[in-house]
Amino acid sequence: MLQATQGDDVIQGYAGDDTLTGLDGNDRLIGNAGNDTLIGGTGNDRLEGGEGNNTYIFSLGDGKDTIYSHYQNKHDIIEFTQDIHADKVLIKRDYNNLVISYSEQDQVTVQNFFGNNGLTTNRINQVKFTDGTIWTADDIKSLIAQGTSHNDSIWGYDNEDDVIYGQDGNDNLYGKGGNDTLIGGTGNDRLEGGAGDDTYVFEGQWGQDIISDNAGTNQIRLEGVSPSDVYLYRDNAHLMIKQLGSENSIQILYQFDDNINHNPISSILFADGTIWENSIFKQLAVIGTQSDDVRHGFDGADIMHGRDGNDTLYGDDGDDVLDGGLGVDHLIGGAGNDTYHVNESGDKVIENAEEGEDIVISEIDYTLTQNVENLTLTNNQQAITATGNNLNNILTGNTFNNILDGREGIDTMIGGLGDDTYYVDNTLDIIIEKTGEGYDSVIASSDYTLSEHVENLTLVGDAIVAIGNDLDNILIGNEKFNRLDGGHGDDTLDGGLGTDTMIGGLGNDTYHVDNALDVIIELPDEGYDTIISQVDYTLVKNVERIILETGSNATHATGNELDNHIIGNETDNVIDGGMGADLMDGGLGNDYYVVDNEFDDVVEQFDGGIDTVEQHVDRPFYGFDEFGNAVKTGSYNLLFNDVENLILKGEATKAFGNDLDNIITLNNKDNFVNALSGNDTIIYQKGGGRDTILSTDSLESKDTLAIHGYDLSEAMFVRVTNTASNHDMLQIRFKGTNDQITLIDYFAEQVDGFDNRMDEITFTKGGNTTTLSQSEFEAKIFAQTNNHAPWVNKHPRPIKGEIGKALSITFDKDTIKDADAYDSELSYRLTLASTGADGRYEPLPDWLSFDPSTLTLTGTPPKGTAGNLQFILWGEDSFNHSAGAYINLSIAGATVDKPTETSPSAPVAIGDTIKDTQGNDTLRGTTADNTFVYTKGVDTIIDKGGNDTLVFGNGITFNQVGSTLLMSGNDLILRVNGSTTNQVTLKDFFGSADSIIETIKFETGGQIDYKRIYELFGKEVPTKSDESALPPAVSPDVHDNAPLTISKDNHIIGDARANKLYGTDGHDQLQGLAGADTLDGKAGHDILIGGSGNDRLIGGSGNDLYYFTKGFGKDTIVNTGGGYDNIYFDGISFNQVGRGLTKMNNDLILKYLEVPMS
Repeated sequence: MLQATQGDDVIQGYAGDDTLTGLDGNDRLIGNAGNDTLIGGTGNDRLEGGEGNNTYIFSLGDGKDTIYSHYQNKHDIIEFTQDIHADKVLIKRDYNNLVISYSEQDQVTVQNFFGNNGLTTNRINQVKFTDGTIWTADDIKSLIAQGTSHNDSIWGYDNEDDVIYGQDGNDNLYGKGGNDTLIGGTGNDRLEGGAGDDTYVFEGQWGQDIISDNAGTNQIRLEGVSPSDVYLYRDNAHLMIKQLGSENSIQILYQFDDNINHNPISSILFADGTIWENSIFKQLAVIGTQSDDVRHGFDGADIMHGRDGNDTLYGDDGDDVLDGGLGVDHLIGGAGNDTYHVNESGDKVIENAEEGEDIVISEIDYTLTQNVENLTLTNNQQAITATGNNLNNILTGNTFNNILDGREGIDTMIGGLGDDTYYVDNTLDIIIEKTGEGYDSVIASSDYTLSEHVENLTLVGDAIVAIGNDLDNILIGNEKFNRLDGGHGDDTLDGGLGTDTMIGGLGNDTYHVDNALDVIIELPDEGYDTIISQVDYTLVKNVERIILETGSNATHATGNELDNHIIGNETDNVIDGGMGADLMDGGLGNDYYVVDNEFDDVVEQFDGGIDTVEQHVDRPFYGFDEFGNAVKTGSYNLLFNDVENLILKGEATKAFGNDLDNIITLNNKDNFVNALSGNDTIIYQKGGGRDTILSTDSLESKDTLAIHGYDLSEAMFVRVTNTASNHDMLQIRFKGTNDQITLIDYFAEQVDGFDNRMDEITFTKGGNTTTLSQSEFEAKIFAQTNNHAPWVNKHPRPIKGEIGKALSITFDKDTIKDADAYDSELSYRLTLASTGADGRYEPLPDWLSFDPSTLTLTGTPPKGTAGNLQFILWGEDSFNHSAGAYINLSIAGATVDKPTETSPSAPVAIGDTIKDTQGNDTLRGTTADNTFVYTKGVDTIIDKGGNDTLVFGNGITFNQVGSTLLMSGNDLILRVNGSTTNQVTLKDFFGSADSIIETIKFETGGQIDYKRIYELFGKEVPTKSDESALPPAVSPDVHDNAPLTISKDNHIIGDARANKLYGTDGHDQLQGLAGADTLDGKAGHDILIGGSGNDRLIGGSGNDLYYFTKGFGKDTIVNTGGGYDNIYFDGISFNQVGRGLTKMNNDLILKYLEVPMS
């Protein structure tokens, strides 16, 4: 027996069976050989039994001792004293060591009790307790795997299929090798299965455990848990399993780490037998719960569902589908072409630039966030509006009436079913609609053309142009000057404010006009079109109908040449159908209609105001023959229903009233009037001609004849009986005029309360009105039999005239007289004494004019009228009796120059005039400057050069010829009023420069330049040669500064010296050539060509031409002789001279500048 001291001792035994006692202190006891007993005592002792079967004795208070047993095949025992029972100790494995704790301060550690494959051979064989309990090594091994209520670390073995229970506490369980089962129990445990196919078992409140495994086919078994009780999600590379309604969770480390080739967990087994394979872990990990979830997707194409709650979903890489479900969700797709499902207004989609082409599928109104390209509305009534962003978006609607706004970018918008509205801000935006997908509209802030199957387009902002399609479009402009083009279809075009241009195209189009300057373009045969106008408006060509908009300021509507339908508004309208058979409906108000076609029709309402028709033509009544053809009946239509007033104008001669109280105003034609029933007023105006009135009416009615421009003193009331026609008439005649009013059958008897009498006649002149009742004017009637016919009082003297000279003759007013005082002023007319085939006296020739008010004859006898004419001056009284005085006119022939030979055998001198003979002539010119005069017939002009002029005489005007220019081969044909019997042909006008007639003039004013004619026909003007421009010349021998004068009409050419060349009174051409020459043309129409050198050119009197071209030096023109003079710049453009105009004192300097010709 060996015993230590109270200090830290080292005691060694011997070969025998020793007992070593350490007492106090941290002792080391070494038993060596033999079956030793080691008692460490208090303190933390090291006990080494050595060889033999050793016994280690521990008591309470012995401290923390360690047993080292290095020898194998022994039977060592640990023995506890002092009531240390088995149930009072805790055992655990600390790596390969066994730790037995028997109080808070006391424990025994057995070094290397365990090995990787189980128990070692140098272990303790038994542990004895005072209550008689004995643990063998296998008991200890089993107890170690059960864990405790403390934070245990439990290891399994490499060659065994361990079952390890962690029990309570935050345990670490290590299965190591083998197919182990790890049960963490309660607490937050860490479970590592190690090698082999491990099983992790969880049940109850297992806490928040962690699994780490990298080998084998491993499974999680969830006891008492069904699939609906848990959810999966990703935490970085880890898989999280969370139990609903508890704090239980399992974190599987690196389950989603793509850098490792093994999945830690292969499957999850639930209590109901359901197995989740790891192949669906990713799918399940991106599905949320009813709470606020955060889910991360994977690099592949994930389908993520947040379900309820305010979720945050991260798609990461791949083409992901992110659906937050209910709640206000944040959806972050990451790289890839992602799809987002949105159902809450607070849902937020987050995409970075260059992260793919993404789409939002929305159950609500939605506006795309940045970097998301496309948006589709689901078939939900809450999903109506889809709004894009600054990208090129694709917006797709649903079956409801959607509003799609692509905003910036070139967007594609697909509305689908429903009446959709599109907002367009880019001309290149695309709208896709199919047949039968609703009635759709576009609101465009840029110019836009409607795509197929879209009906309406409204311009806003800065948009100018709206173009329709083949449908029935509604195009609406803005305040700009818009251009609306409807295309095909029955379109409605409203330009809005501004001066707009609207083009309906094919179809029955409707235009809304609010500006009189709006332009409407319709082509023939493009449909039946309507204008609804807010302003006074005249229908443009090819538009049929106009409606004045109710509530607008529009009062005037005017038609065109078509058969128009014109509808007024509630104001006092003026409606003029224009040409064509028009239907006019004024509506309410006091309307005024202009009827100028016998088939015009007016529609008025009973209470539509006091209306007036201005009628320019008669309106015959048509019937039908036996073949159904319309034929005139000889009757005329009455005044339109519900129209009160009628005004005759133009060619109208028949006036019929209706059953209303009509006011009928007559024109200057010989009218027939029947006002019919009612209290009617017929207005006759001075100069109104010979009118007939049938005034059959009820005795109760009051009819009035109002005579304007005459007073009572100028009127005669005459009873006229026509036995041939059995009419007993009252005529009102006006002294000294042909005016007459006949009241037909005025004196007929009353029949059934009706008569033909006028109830009242008024005379208004100079603001004064005289009113006569029936009895008063009937008292002034006298009979026709009391009249005296006029007679010739004296014969006018013969008149002499001369062709081409104006004459004016006034005849004496007493040439014809009448005995009746009321015929003191007769009506006069002048005719030829000859009669025509109808037996009537022929009218005056066109060149004569007679004014009956002054008895003045004027005119100018033209060519071909020489000889004698006889006239009759007629004086006619109020009863159409007349007398005529004969007048003789002798016209002397004018002095006419003998016409120049039209085909001269010798050249004609410069400036000569060649006239035609009013027959079919050929006029031949020379190389000189000829003037050709055309008057009549079919002439041909053949020219050889020079600066020539064609003059149209005989009163022919510019407009008569300028409208009919023809090209035949190289000939130019000019026709008078398009006539083939009055024309002139300029031979080879377009073929040769020498055949050009440079100027075409008209005696009546105006001219045509040959260059303009070439331009009109698209021809290039040929260049003239110098030789062709100048006639043959003489070259006299001249000396320096020696004057040279030749006979009349010369072509004089100098030489290289400084010549002085003088012309004559003829038409000369002076050409100086080189040198500083002086050229004096004198009188006549001269051509002066200085040539090179600084020359002095003096044109003299006459119409002179100064010729100048490049290289001619600095010439001075002295142009004091008057005339119509020209400078001709040859080969020099207007711009080359026009840019160099300079004023020096009173001189004008024209400087040639080297600039490109234009």
